[in-house]
Amino acid sequence: MTLLEQLAHHLQRPVNADVRTRARLHLLDWLACVAGARRSAVARGTGKFRNTDPVSVFSLLGNVLEMDDVHRMALLHPGPVIWPRVLWEAASLEGALAAAVRGYEAMIAVGATFDAHHYGHFHPTATAGVFGSAAAAASGISDAGQTATTLALAGSVTGGLWQTRHSSNEGKQWHVAHAVNVGGNAHFHAAVFGLTGPLDVLEGPQGLYAATCRDPKPMTFPDQWRIHEVSFKPWAACRHAHPAID
Repeated sequence: MTLLEQLAHHLQRPVNADVRTRARLHLLDWLACVAGARRSAVARGTGKFRNTDPVSVFSLLGNVLEMDDVHRMALLHPGPVIWPRVLWEAASLEGALAAAVRGYEAMIAVGATFDAHHYGHFHPTATAGVFGSAAAAASGISDAGQTATTLALAGSVTGGLWQTRHSSNEGKQWHVAHAVNVGGNAHFHAAVFGLTGPLDVLEGPQGLYAATCRDPKPMTFPDQWRIHEVSFKPWAACRHAHPAID
């Protein structure tokens, strides 16, 4: 099987109550990040449009304060991508929590395979984020094959260049919102229209690794859900700066 097919089967595991309890903490953390950013320039900009879908607004606000949850090894922030997608899709809180756990899992599983060359040019929250968003959207699907093709469609259009860090702009917020939307669109077109994607989009000769990495790491499939590896920030800054702040 391709890596995405293996990942899709890995995501089919049941999400137990203790894992959903952990997910509740991450939901609260993300909601606090959104609430804290409600007076930001980004929020004021979205206020110009009446009747804007709230989830679309929330997808732009989750990382404004730089307090979004973080996976240290994968160098990415799952919460701002996963929770807006979950709120768009889930019909119940329990379903939302399970979907989020799967979204975190997929996003981190892919992001942890990226190397230093990838991180030097690409925003992992964006490049891995589409996989997390797609997995969260497809959480209610028991067909691993359809989940895999949803991941493949999303991954085929991923991106997010770090050039956005070299000037004052809202590119990072746009990256997150884009990842949220891509995952949902991939799920819709796979589920409704039956579209299929390149299942080897990660490891293929013209895939994501070939385009953005020099030495990608192996993808692993641990027994424990990776949401337990995600931490909450004590400081409003990139995690790399926290030792100096301490």
